[in-house]
Amino acid sequence: MSNINRNKDSKKIIIMFLVVITVILCMIMCILNIFTNIKEYNNSSNIKVINESDIEEKTSYYSIEEILTSYDCKNIMYTIEKDKENNDYYKIILNFPYKLYEENESKKDYFDKVVKILNIKLNYSFELIDDKKNIDIYYDLQKKYYTINGIKDYYDNNAYLKVNNHEEISSIKGIEDSLHLNSIMSNNWDRHGLKLESDLIDEDQEFLYYENFKINYSDRNINYIEFENTYENNIYQDIKVGTDFDKIEKKLGKPTFKNGKKMIGYKDDDIYLFFYKDKVVVYPSSSKYKSENIDLEKKLIEYYDGKFEDGRSMFVKSIIDNYLDFTSEIVDDGVKVSSYLRGIEFYLYDDSSMKIIIYDNYKIQEELKEMAEKNLINLNYDTDSIYLNEINKESE
Repeated sequence: MSNINRNKDSKKIIIMFLVVITVILCMIMCILNIFTNIKEYNNSSNIKVINESDIEEKTSYYSIEEILTSYDCKNIMYTIEKDKENNDYYKIILNFPYKLYEENESKKDYFDKVVKILNIKLNYSFELIDDKKNIDIYYDLQKKYYTINGIKDYYDNNAYLKVNNHEEISSIKGIEDSLHLNSIMSNNWDRHGLKLESDLIDEDQEFLYYENFKINYSDRNINYIEFENTYENNIYQDIKVGTDFDKIEKKLGKPTFKNGKKMIGYKDDDIYLFFYKDKVVVYPSSSKYKSENIDLEKKLIEYYDGKFEDGRSMFVKSIIDNYLDFTSEIVDDGVKVSSYLRGIEFYLYDDSSMKIIIYDNYKIQEELKEMAEKNLINLNYDTDSIYLNEINKESE
């Protein structure tokens, strides 16, 4: 009898053991299935790809994941957050298939479609964030428009394309005939060490006067030379002060710059030349500063990112002290720092914000290209700042 009981007990134990093993196996299968689904979710491989026309016709039938996957987005996750006004909005983390520009081609149509279809689907404000591609799109339901990286109408200026496709003004090729001009150029437009004796320095310390020409300077930096009508030597390609404009154009070709019948101007690799009836004005080319601009742009990014800890006044001082062609002036709500010789100016406002303006003669280095891509730089490629300075000083 006892053997029978033992057998029954053994069978019960075996059955219980099998039940436990079965339960454990089922739990393992469930866990594995969950992880598999998560993996598939992250890869968007378990989501049906929908035809674009079907999405527009039947938006409400599809999930956020299905819609975004159909636009080739991956790793989609979202939460519902509160904005500053305590309104709900969708915060969607994802990976877009494209950057804002691909091989200099705008992807505006793609992002327009994604924003349009999500607006129809959600009827809420929403944010799309792709950290890898540095894209942050926010659609404001109340205002009925979206921003990219905080900028409305991001693509309108096409700053990224302008920077990458920017072509410098074609230059002429010639020989500087003036010994005085050659002396200044060989001294790198630095008035210290010049082997020329000036007659006097004017009261506001802006000019050095010589017998037949004068030099405009700031600190030790020479900004431009002005040859007067009594200067009898050749200046450039056998051209003198007072040479007829027609003869100049036959030698140098069509002018790069022109101010009615008053002045014609040219640029070669090293200098700008502005010819008048009674004088010739010569500036150094902006290319003189190209190597310095890499360091300058790093400083601008440091200030923009809030990493310059000594404040605005010390930042302006550091620019003026290190780059002698820059000047500063107080404007209504901040400080303007500029160099027309380089072709750049920037405004440092009281609220710690910053605006950068680039002119045609400034060649953006790699350091500022990312800011240009985000449309954080105003590109004034229609204007050469050296030419603009020459026009402005003549109108004073």
